[in-house]
Amino acid sequence: EATNGGWINESIVDYYVQYVDTVFTYFAPSVKKWLTFNEPWTFCVEGYDGGQHAPGRCSERDGPSACPQGNSSTEPYLCTHNVLLSHA
Repeated sequence: EATNGGWINESIVDYYVQYVDTVFTYFAPSVKKWLTFNEPWTFCVEGYDGGQHAPGRCSERDGPSACPQGNSSTEPYLCTHNVLLSHA
């Protein structure tokens, strides 16, 4: 997150593809069923809109739900977009 923006940066797609290629190479013989993402809504919306989950980003700057940085208007959509690209 700190170095490249995490799921809101499109470069994550290439990183994820590299990760998946590595995992498939080593575990394909022993794993019969694969799951690409578990609950992407949770980490995209609650991580980039509400800030309740990592990376804790949102537009709220004051109050009990305050986050130090983020943009709730765009970041959940960027995250979702990049998750879908990675999944494809």
